[in-house]
Amino acid sequence: MVIKLLDTLSGKNPDIEKTLNANTILLEFCENNHSFNILTRPESLQRLTQICCEGQSNAQNMPYALNLLSTIISEFGNTEKEIADDHKMEIFKLFQEFFTDMVYNCVILLYDQFGD
Repeated sequence: MVIKLLDTLSGKNPDIEKTLNANTILLEFCENNHSFNILTRPESLQRLTQICCEGQSNAQNMPYALNLLSTIISEFGNTEKEIADDHKMEIFKLFQEFFTDMVYNCVILLYDQFGD
């Protein structure tokens, strides 16, 4: 179910209403400890980072995907959030793997908006 919601934030989805609905649900997942742990499973985070690296092919939905990723990173630092140590290590490893691609994609998006 989470992967399906995440795919709604990808370039596969041209319907902005579906994007907004999925985004609302996924942001609510960040607020609940159990749902947050589901949302931050390796396969879910890997899919989200892939979506965040789609570039111009996902220009419509990219702000929502990046906002979700930003929210997850912020919540990850929340000391009140119950995250097992081994789960934290999985998340760190995944972020390390995709960090360069995500930064590059963000720079390209910013360049496209402000570089001309």
